[in-house]
Amino acid sequence: MNRKLLSMMLALVLVLGLSGSAFAAVPSKTTQDMTTVGTLEVANAVEGADQVAITLPAESAAVVSELEKIVAFVNNEGNDVVSYFGDAAREEIAALLPEGANVDGMEMNEFAPLALENYSEEFGDITVGFTFATQYTVGQNLVAMVGVVNAEGTVDWSAMAAEAQEDGSVKVTFTQEALTSIQNGDAMIAILSEKAAA
Repeated sequence: MNRKLLSMMLALVLVLGLSGSAFAAVPSKTTQDMTTVGTLEVANAVEGADQVAITLPAESAAVVSELEKIVAFVNNEGNDVVSYFGDAAREEIAALLPEGANVDGMEMNEFAPLALENYSEEFGDITVGFTFATQYTVGQNLVAMVGVVNAEGTVDWSAMAAEAQEDGSVKVTFTQEALTSIQNGDAMIAILSEKAAA
């Protein structure tokens, strides 16, 4: 799948006039060209760690299909977006948020393909900066969902810690386990956020 296909699909979603939680379930502004990767902070700066790279590859058929499934799950079936990722992922999301946070009220408005190069488990966790079309605010509750296509062709999702920066960008901390999966599979990232204060 090329960038034009994903862009056209997102444009179609906008034309349909989504509202409420349905609108929030779709990356309403972002195409791959509007997302950039910033600095990487490697937990264990051993030899070779400076060669690690997180990239935004061309969208695969699996990435486009997964976004379509999320759109259908929320818009056609009336579900909240967090429920799409399953009970185990929901528990991971809740564990990353402050006590009392409204997990079911989280929105998703960023979604992008993801790839990893030159990673070794000895490097440990990696924190990566991302700039999206959406500008997040410091203190806003965020969680990054990382999806990797498994051997059966479905996507396994897991939650990663995410934090908004002063410039509106987001720092995501990827665990060692997630990084190994990303490097060995077809991966994607989605940002969940609480609704910004009016």
